[in-house]
Amino acid sequence: MLNIALITSALLAISPETKIDTTATVEPVNSAHAYSDSDLALDCTKGFSNLKLRMLAIDNIEKVTETDTQIAYMSDGISYTLTKNDHYAHPMIVRRDVVFDDDNKVDIKMAGCGYGSREDSDRLMQSFTNLNARYLLQQKV
Repeated sequence: MLNIALITSALLAISPETKIDTTATVEPVNSAHAYSDSDLALDCTKGFSNLKLRMLAIDNIEKVTETDTQIAYMSDGISYTLTKNDHYAHPMIVRRDVVFDDDNKVDIKMAGCGYGSREDSDRLMQSFTNLNARYLLQQKV
């Protein structure tokens, strides 16, 4: 059985700015800069500060990485990345869930809320899509 915490830690160790060729995309679901994979979603109407407070109140949430521009938290196979003031897409929050399909293969579902520039929000979501694809490719080797 795969360890979800180990998988999530490995995901966070890969730079989201890494470029790879992929056709996977996460489409914006509305003009509020809300992004969602299938049934996974964040309630972007709550606003960045409220979502951040709700995320910090999750049981077992812990900070796993921090840079000058973003902070990543993890709890039970779910990672949250929050941008800081100096990040090009700030304010934005991205949730990534490690899930398993019926054949016990790993997949990553994503949702995000961007409250700044639509272009910058799209760019950050694409960088996480690339990061996820790179991780999943590494798992096939």
